[in-house]
Amino acid sequence: MNKERILAGLKPEEVFYYFEEITKIPHGSRNEKGISDYIVNLARKSNLNAVQDDFYNVVVNIPATEGYENKKKTIIQAHIDMVCAKDETSSHNFSSDPLDIYVDGEYVKARNTTLGADDGTGVAMMLAIMSAKDLNHPPLQMLFTAGEEIRFVGASAMDEKLIDGEQLIGLDCSDSNVIMVSCAGFSSSKIKLPTGRERLETTASKTVYKMKVEGLASGHSGNMIHLGRVNAIKLMGAILLELAETVQYDLISFISNGLENVISKTADAVICCDTSEAEKLEEVFNQLGTNVKKAYRRTEPEMKISLDKVSFNQEIEIINKKAKNNLLTLLEFLPYGANTMIDDDFSLAESSLNIGSLIEIDGRLEVELSIRSNNEYQHDVLLRKCRDIAAITNAQVFLQGRSVPWEYNPNSSLLRIARELYHNLNGKAPVIKMIHASVEATVFIDKMKKKGKTLDIINIGCDQLDVHTTSERLKISSVEKVYRLLRAVLEASD
Repeated sequence: MNKERILAGLKPEEVFYYFEEITKIPHGSRNEKGISDYIVNLARKSNLNAVQDDFYNVVVNIPATEGYENKKKTIIQAHIDMVCAKDETSSHNFSSDPLDIYVDGEYVKARNTTLGADDGTGVAMMLAIMSAKDLNHPPLQMLFTAGEEIRFVGASAMDEKLIDGEQLIGLDCSDSNVIMVSCAGFSSSKIKLPTGRERLETTASKTVYKMKVEGLASGHSGNMIHLGRVNAIKLMGAILLELAETVQYDLISFISNGLENVISKTADAVICCDTSEAEKLEEVFNQLGTNVKKAYRRTEPEMKISLDKVSFNQEIEIINKKAKNNLLTLLEFLPYGANTMIDDDFSLAESSLNIGSLIEIDGRLEVELSIRSNNEYQHDVLLRKCRDIAAITNAQVFLQGRSVPWEYNPNSSLLRIARELYHNLNGKAPVIKMIHASVEATVFIDKMKKKGKTLDIINIGCDQLDVHTTSERLKISSVEKVYRLLRAVLEASD
């Protein structure tokens, strides 16, 4: 291999060779054709069967080596897209420029951009396995999936007829000390509630205020939902509800832009009241703000709650009182946060619900929410609660999509083999981990279920820090550690 290569000399050489090649090919989500074509060409040069679909997923089937023909057919899977983020000062063009990678001590990094080790490391290891001449292995199927970072669109679109195997090794974990054994199923829903807007006849005697909740810790709705962090939409709803118990006001707007998989960080509301009630409203609001900050001082030390007078036109449209009451009742009783926990230490949620955004479109208030659950029953319970509270408040729930969970299998033979080999190779036991986020395994479980089959699954991966940010870095030593484990598991397969 060329000594002029940036990653030349790093071990294992074949994996870092392919990783560096990958960094030269733009492969952000929705721009995977180049890397997909690269994988297909490599497979065909090795006379392997490769199928590329319309979403640029690639499936490569590799015959077993001699003596391994009757072993379990094993799927190895990683995603080919990366998150494209860059510093404000960067001129990098993700659609055409190679990543500017470099070695910094024990890490590989990219200058001013994301590195794409999530999941370029997994893809590179698969390509190394695909070209390996010194490895005994069972029949293999390589699944290279597109669009993982945008709701698993590639895996979801893949024809289940292409997928064939008894066990699956995912390569999308970010900790080399971990063997992942379970993840949550995920559903996305919208609750839609009519606003019934009305025009205020008299506005001369009205005072208008803008309320704002900001500075919340927020975080990922999977692995951070159990930490008790405040959701801005729930909090604003609670403040408006308590305010309504003392002061009569009208609700002009309520908005919180956000994402379904992120705990809502900010929320704005605009209200108006009779000017004669303004002083009282300010007094009640200020007291509420003090109480709320005190109540959440541990989880939300940077919380800011403000109330400011704003100018207004002579015509004001308000959300009618019935719709306002329905909205506040909906937000009051809509579940939020961790519902059940997996472990006795309460360190990981088993089922949870997040409220990601609240916006108004075409005369309706739309509340976007997501449910995660490592258990199907608890997922059903949360969905039913949402439907019940929606029915009470004149709203409707629209389910946009749902994936099954990857449930923990204590009798997994693949886990048994991987656990023993990890201990033998590293002199210590691996961390057996369930996560409350989701990986593409859930999609393949569902597809195999439709075929009347099950999958035995584990997920492993290299040490990747600050993924999805410009501080992303890959720990060099972890690549050899994981690749060695992967090869050993394939050679010891049942």
